[in-house]
Amino acid sequence: MWGYMSDSALRRFKYTKHALFRMSKRGVSRDSVEDVVLLSEERYVDEVRDVLIAVRRDKPLIVAYREVDDEFLIITVYAPSNVDKVVKRKARLGRWRPWSK
Repeated sequence: MWGYMSDSALRRFKYTKHALFRMSKRGVSRDSVEDVVLLSEERYVDEVRDVLIAVRRDKPLIVAYREVDDEFLIITVYAPSNVDKVVKRKARLGRWRPWSK
């Protein structure tokens, strides 16, 4: 179901209203979101919500998204103060499992 194409930089980004609202509230730019999705080396599959998760640790940001045809659909974005705690908790609960390109 999930795949990563070498031409992913050519894919379009679409944002849900929820994602745009959260980005606005959290002061997160589209460029930041797109960089995380395209460049993150830390990714997970959310088994409950059936979405991909891209994680950036240096400037904490977590992006939940789906790959739909030739688009990245951004579902939500959050910037937790402790990324490690969030990732460990989701993995421990069996909710997130590692995913590789």
